[in-house]
Amino acid sequence: MKRELIMILIILLSVPFSYAELPWQFVNPGAGEIAEITISPSNPSIMYVGMENNAHALYKSVDGGKTWKHISGPGDHAKDIAVSPKDPQKAYVAMSESVHTTDLSITPTSKSMFDRPGQRYGETQTVLSSGVSPGPSARSFSSFEIFEQDENIIYAALKGGSYGPINFGNGIKPILYKSVDRGATWNKHEMDVDEIDVLAIDPRNQDHIYLGTGEGIFVSRDSGRTIEKLYLFS
Repeated sequence: MKRELIMILIILLSVPFSYAELPWQFVNPGAGEIAEITISPSNPSIMYVGMENNAHALYKSVDGGKTWKHISGPGDHAKDIAVSPKDPQKAYVAMSESVHTTDLSITPTSKSMFDRPGQRYGETQTVLSSGVSPGPSARSFSSFEIFEQDENIIYAALKGGSYGPINFGNGIKPILYKSVDRGATWNKHEMDVDEIDVLAIDPRNQDHIYLGTGEGIFVSRDSGRTIEKLYLFS
């Protein structure tokens, strides 16, 4: 979805216009800092917004952003959102300690330190937990993606990295999670990078993953088992 939004912006910027031709309207979902906006690929009228404020994690609009509904319960700082390529009602929100989904038809097995697997929060349920308490961004789920060709295949990234005074040895390993059943079960790999800021799935191959890190871009061709660095400049 991020790629599609970028392409739309490029097209719009390439067309001559005056500022008077761009009517803007302020819409307030009723919370605070916006962390992510995601539009359903199959129904553009349905949008999701993630909030960086406690207890305001996920909002949903079914009328193109005119009105909003808070659909998640207590949550700690939304980071990323992904929506099923086929079903606009199925969305995932990555937060500090866990990943929630609006898909209530699955039976999750990942146990959070705060709740049981599948704990309901508003119109969402927990599907993945890092197992550590919320805190610095290094402990947060930084990125989440759904494979375009199969909504059952999803990836989540725990950012990882160091935090706090270096001499205290504070830090957590970046982790890449993969599910082939929409989040009911997960496999994970600790990644040999400093942190994972963003991930992307090759739309042609579910096993090809790109990781944006503090050290550059890395690619994995086997779902995260092994990685290699891509050099942007030769």
